[in-house]
Amino acid sequence: MTAEEYDMFIKCSQCRHQKGDHDTAAKDDKKKCLIGNCKCKTFVPDRKYHKK
Repeated sequence: MTAEEYDMFIKCSQCRHQKGDHDTAAKDDKKKCLIGNCKCKTFVPDRKYHKK
């Protein structure tokens, strides 16, 4: 698994869904969650998994 593929499994700290479940084609501040009726509007990486 490449680093880019692994990056899609990082969870959002707001809604706990994975990055791949968010609109990855949108700008960073507009990556809304695509799961059901989730209200999350932006993807915020969970700091536990986020690499610096």
